Amino acid sequence: MQDIVRAIANRTCVIFAGAGLSRNAGLPSWLELITHLVQTLSQNGKIAEAYLATINLLLNDKRLPECMDLLLMATNRKDILLLLREALKPKSNSTVHDALKKLQLRGYITTNYDRLLEDICGSTSYHLTNSLEKLSLIPTALGSHDVQFVLKLHGDIDDMSPPDHSEVTKGGPFIILSKTDYTVMLQGDRGIALKLALFSVLQNASILFLGYTYGDPDITLAFDFLSKNCQFPRQSWFVGLSGQPMPALPSNITAIQPFAEWSQLSDWLISLSTQVEVGRSSTTPSSVPHYAVPAKDRQALLALGEFINGLETEDLFAKTILSILVPELRSRATITEAWVSQFIASLLDLGPVWADTFAQAVLKELLEFKLVTPEDDPQVFRVNAIHINQLYRKASTEWDEERTAFTCSITQRLMKSGLILNADLFLKFEQVLQSLCMEYGHSMAEWIHRGIGEEIRLLDIQGVVAQHFEGEETRRQMEELLRLIFEKPAEGEISYIYRLLSSAFLLNSVKLDPTASKFIHEGIAQYHLYLDANVLLPLIVREHSNHDWVASLIAMTKKSGASLYAIEDILEEVRGHRKVAQDIYDVYRNDLEDLSLYRSISGQRSNCFVDGYINCPQRKTQKWGDYLRSYSDSKIYELLAKHGVVAEKVPAENLDLIAYADVLQAIEEEWGKRLHGAMRNRALNKHEAKQFLHIYGQRKRQLEKGYSDDVWFLSSETVFERVFLKAPQKWGRPPTFPLSAWASFIDSRMVFQHSKRKHVLSAILQGNSIAYSLPGSIALVRKKLFGSTRVLSKAEHDALKVTFSGGQLIKRLDKARNEVLKRSHRDPESLKEYFSIQESVEQEVRDDLNEKLEALSKNENMYKQKVEQLTKQLVEAAKVKRPKKAKKTRK
Repeated sequence: MQDIVRAIANRTCVIFAGAGLSRNAGLPSWLELITHLVQTLSQNGKIAEAYLATINLLLNDKRLPECMDLLLMATNRKDILLLLREALKPKSNSTVHDALKKLQLRGYITTNYDRLLEDICGSTSYHLTNSLEKLSLIPTALGSHDVQFVLKLHGDIDDMSPPDHSEVTKGGPFIILSKTDYTVMLQGDRGIALKLALFSVLQNASILFLGYTYGDPDITLAFDFLSKNCQFPRQSWFVGLSGQPMPALPSNITAIQPFAEWSQLSDWLISLSTQVEVGRSSTTPSSVPHYAVPAKDRQALLALGEFINGLETEDLFAKTILSILVPELRSRATITEAWVSQFIASLLDLGPVWADTFAQAVLKELLEFKLVTPEDDPQVFRVNAIHINQLYRKASTEWDEERTAFTCSITQRLMKSGLILNADLFLKFEQVLQSLCMEYGHSMAEWIHRGIGEEIRLLDIQGVVAQHFEGEETRRQMEELLRLIFEKPAEGEISYIYRLLSSAFLLNSVKLDPTASKFIHEGIAQYHLYLDANVLLPLIVREHSNHDWVASLIAMTKKSGASLYAIEDILEEVRGHRKVAQDIYDVYRNDLEDLSLYRSISGQRSNCFVDGYINCPQRKTQKWGDYLRSYSDSKIYELLAKHGVVAEKVPAENLDLIAYADVLQAIEEEWGKRLHGAMRNRALNKHEAKQFLHIYGQRKRQLEKGYSDDVWFLSSETVFERVFLKAPQKWGRPPTFPLSAWASFIDSRMVFQHSKRKHVLSAILQGNSIAYSLPGSIALVRKKLFGSTRVLSKAEHDALKVTFSGGQLIKRLDKARNEVLKRSHRDPESLKEYFSIQESVEQEVRDDLNEKLEALSKNENMYKQKVEQLTKQLVEAAKVKRPKKAKKTRK
């Protein structure tokens, strides 16, 4: 019971509901319902006499599936559906559903046709049936963590079309009444979508089967389907009546029998909800375990890291699994297809049907690369030890070189901190790093395969460090080191971090959707991406700090075949930034040092044209006016065309004025929350409202033409997600594709290798909204005094801590900084005030450090010698004789 309570409290429990759940509302069981249908249709003369005797015989023997098949042959389907609709009207209030509402469950899957579950979930929840369109929304619904969903596998009482209707054959919804209907549901694209939908649910939630009895044909079919296609990676439960036999249950499902009659169900749920409330109130972020990466995932991550260079291929799934398999093959003389299938099933939690299919694809790759050869027995393959070991040595050589460079780089970052990474500390540090990369990769993969998920960010570095390191000072140094690495990796760290993040993303991708990688080029070529201003501006401004990686990402996107657009309303924002740049320059024209200080306070949010001018190599010879004129309207359009971005107008007739008013209001509310009630330029809100509706309009028009509806707003940060979550049922999928997730997606899907991993990594790490947050006052002081490339010593950290410990200085500095951000280009005095306070803060830190300078100098020399010695050892270790790198060839 406690496991069930915990799953519900953590919102990781989904109920799989049968007819027993609706009895409390006066609705009939499946046997009672069919009996009612037969009797009523017979009395009304709707059943052909030739069938009636056999139907009654099947009904008496409780052979319900066969009875329904024959009933559908003997009478009109529409007559049955009309009777169903009437019979399934609730006869009384359901205390069971009242109790379920209090549980605030993640969602429901049901074979029932009635509307009781929709009623307790509310209007903003996802109401999904068995249509192809709705099944494809399951991953998105799972990612919308605060929004419930109801998935009606057997259809809804309004789904009146027969299975041979043209709309149904295209993927429209229909009611499953018989075995024949069930077979139709599993055919073609709908069957694949159903497998993926249920696979997604099982990957993310524990299942509580409720309302089914032993021998119920619905649950028998469900277990058979799930066992063939999925596994239950999370503990799940089947609730039955005490004293009754239980069905054969798949692995990891526990049978419980907490009551004797379904009439006792509501009391049991109320008892459960009381315990859940206690569980929720006692759960704190620190008490919830994080980052426990399973051993098999860590092994897979490291194997992928070694072979990431060889992943340029169209069959991404097969090559990914092949890379994970290589270390396993080194210890085997032969393998069988069954062994490969079992390996895949265990790694990805797949059922035997899918696992066998993918095993064949992996074996095809193994044969093509001559890593295995077929034996006389068609199911047995001999491992080519020579080829395997050559491949392994080459891959591990590259991995070791990059790992050594990474180790040397982080050792340099730690040089003045007083911490030397011995073998034990480095092993722990790598485990932390891998855990963070897996979390980061999972977040990015969620956006790709579910359309929505947690915001892409580094999750709680402090929490994961605390699990691996002891001692307050060591933890502080490790936290600081990790933040420095992920904010801006040094040159020697780029390849190693790129490998880990790319591997984590690929591993999570194949776990979330094993079929997605089979359609690479065709899928990407159908994407239509509308660029936000925070993507357009650094793309256009050549001298901008982020231009290189943004331009590289856009070039990769264009090369992949995706279409790029910028609507005229968003280009108005670009022009607005140019005007503000002129206002800022008018204030600081005589003091570029102040202009640079203003930019550092603004961080990534600084004006792009100002940022570009400060970075401009010709700034001393080029006048500001000439610089700004180089970004005239005509030049901007030229630059867009150069990058393959099409400027597009939003036709007024395409705008739904009622929806526009609602979206505009929602956007203004969200910006009001972000700006703490401060006013934002209403023109910008109007531009965003148009963009939001244009995305959904384009999706609709694409579907009408028979194309993919992958039309997205590409952005680093946006209020669109929150607007979407106000009415997810209305919109279906969110409008925004985060830049970080797109960078990971496009990187893994390309069939050519990138020459500049630095740009790919920058796009992943810097293209998220956390990177665009304003720098804090303490961070600005720290950067000014000590730079932003190394870990501080204890003395330096303590000096900062002592200076800000009283709270007054930080409050004054924050207040002055906020004034700069609000009034900088209208009131230069605010910047002078900030500069004055910052100087006094810096001086206080220096004064505190002066007393310790002599000791610091001695320590620094001692640690420098140790670091040089350690670096030398690492370099020597990397020179162990290995085969020369073979020149990489393309398939």
